[in-house]
Amino acid sequence: MNLSFKNGVASIDWEKDEDPLTSAIILSIYCERGYWGDLLEDHEQGIGSLIWTLKREPKSQETMHKLKGYLEDCLGWMITDGWAEKIDSKVSIEGKGINILVLIDGSTREFTI
Repeated sequence: MNLSFKNGVASIDWEKDEDPLTSAIILSIYCERGYWGDLLEDHEQGIGSLIWTLKREPKSQETMHKLKGYLEDCLGWMITDGWAEKIDSKVSIEGKGINILVLIDGSTREFTI
């Protein structure tokens, strides 16, 4: 899956052999909490994250701490639904972006926001 933004609109291009776990992580991280599809789900927390609320925050250790908490929150459903037994994340400032490593049951996925 390739995620891109143009004029404030997200565009997702699905690849033929897409890994469903990676797709689920991307949708959980990049969808804003409050997605209308949450009304159709049985999950209390819904789909998406609050990461977008950090967009204008300075890249500081405090912001990285908030980001890590938001990651744990938005990916927690994977444990509840049996997709994973253990989820961990690491965040770091990389130039003008933020690097995110998501570790699920020993498998690592890397994203930049």
